[in-house]
Amino acid sequence: MHRPLLPISDITPTTKTWTAKVLVAQRLNPRESQSGGKRYHRFFLIDKDEIVIQAIIYDQDIDLMEKLLQLQETYLISNAKVVSVEPKFRIVPHLYQWVISRTIVVSPVTDDALPRELGAPQFTRFADLLPLKGSNTLINILAIVIDRTKRRLVRNQFGDSTMQEFFVINDDEGQVILATPEKMPIIAAIRLDVSHYNGISLLARGSANIVLNPSYPESQSLRHWYEPKFRVRVTAKISDPQQKFWYMACGNCYKSTAAQYLWNITCNVCHAETVAKLRTKFAMTLSDGTTKLEAILFGALAEKYLGLPENDLMKKDEQNEKVDCAAINTRLYGKEFNADIRKKKIQTRYGPENQYTVFGLEEIQQLPVYPLLATLLHHPVDISSEVKHLDVFTRVLQFIMQLLTSRLKAFVNNWFGFRK
Repeated sequence: MHRPLLPISDITPTTKTWTAKVLVAQRLNPRESQSGGKRYHRFFLIDKDEIVIQAIIYDQDIDLMEKLLQLQETYLISNAKVVSVEPKFRIVPHLYQWVISRTIVVSPVTDDALPRELGAPQFTRFADLLPLKGSNTLINILAIVIDRTKRRLVRNQFGDSTMQEFFVINDDEGQVILATPEKMPIIAAIRLDVSHYNGISLLARGSANIVLNPSYPESQSLRHWYEPKFRVRVTAKISDPQQKFWYMACGNCYKSTAAQYLWNITCNVCHAETVAKLRTKFAMTLSDGTTKLEAILFGALAEKYLGLPENDLMKKDEQNEKVDCAAINTRLYGKEFNADIRKKKIQTRYGPENQYTVFGLEEIQQLPVYPLLATLLHHPVDISSEVKHLDVFTRVLQFIMQLLTSRLKAFVNNWFGFRK
C-alpha cells in the first residue's frame, strides 16, 4: 500500500499517522547519559527540503535498530514518537526529535533515493582556524591522522575522563591536535571546538561525530594528495600497443563503471548522481637509464600524449582499428621528461602490488651547453662574426666572457712562468 509522504517540517507531536523519506546525514557514537544507567544513540536525518531533525534510539533497541540506519542511506520512517527537545540537548535548530524504537517501521529506499550530497558537511580549511579560536563556533574538518599520544586520565567538571591527542593534516599542509581515537585513517570530524590549547587545537565534545574513511568526494582527493609522490627524469614509450586506451568512468570521481556512455548513474564509490563518461587511460614504460617501470596516465594528460580525443578512441575500438603506437613512440624518441609519479599499493589477484600513476609529464627543453673553464683557457671561442646578430645584453655578456678568458689565460701563463 502506498504511504503518503510528509516533510519533516509538518510532523509534530500531534501528527497521528505519517511517513517521511529521509537520509541519514550523521551518526554519533552510542553514549551513556551523565546521570548513568541509560544508553542512547543519536542520528541526524535530513529530507529533500534540507530540514534536519535529531533521532534517538535508547537502551536495548540500539543493537537492533542502529544497524537499519546507515550513514548516507535513504529510508522511509513511519510513526516514530515525536517529542520536544530541551534547548541544552538540542544540537540542530529543529524543536523536536524522533524516538526510534523496535516497533517503528523503517524501510530502506533503493529506487529514488535522496542525493547523498544533502547530508555532506561543509569542511573548514586549516588556514581558516586561527580567527575561530575561542569563538564557540563548531566546525567540521576532513583530515588524515598521522600520529597519536598515549591515553591519559584528566579531570574536569564532570569527573575523571580519558583523553588522547591525535595529530592530523590535510592538503592545507597545516597541523593541529585532535582528541579522538583510531590510527592513521582519513576522518571527517563534525562539530569540533577550536581551542587555544597548544596554539590551535580541536576538541571533540559529546555532540561531535567522527566518521572513519568517509565516502565524501573530498576524501578521494585528500587520499591522492597524501599518497607518496616523486619526480624523476625519464624517457618514455608505449611498450604494449594491444592495451585498451580508454575506460568508462563515473563523471564525478572517475572510478570505473560498467554503465554505457552517457547513462545516468549513481556511482557505487562516491555515490554521486552523475553520468558515465569516457576517460583516456594507458600505460607507458618510463626509464631513467638505471631501471624501468610501467606507469599509467589518465585523463587530459593521457589524451595530450596520445594525441587522440576520447570519442575517437571508442570509435577506433568499435571499428577494430588500432592506435598507432609506432607514430607516438617516434614523437617521443630522443626526448626526456620530468615525470611526477604517484605510488600506491593495490590489491590484485596475485597479491599486493605497487601501482604508479603519472600526474605530470613535462618535456625537458635542451639548454645550450656552455664551455668548461679548461676549454675557455686553451680554446677561446671566437664569436665576433656572430655579435651583430645578438641583442645588447648578450653582446655585453659575450664581451665579458672573452675578456675574462684572455685575462685568465694570461694570469695562468704568468703564474707558471710560461710567459712568451
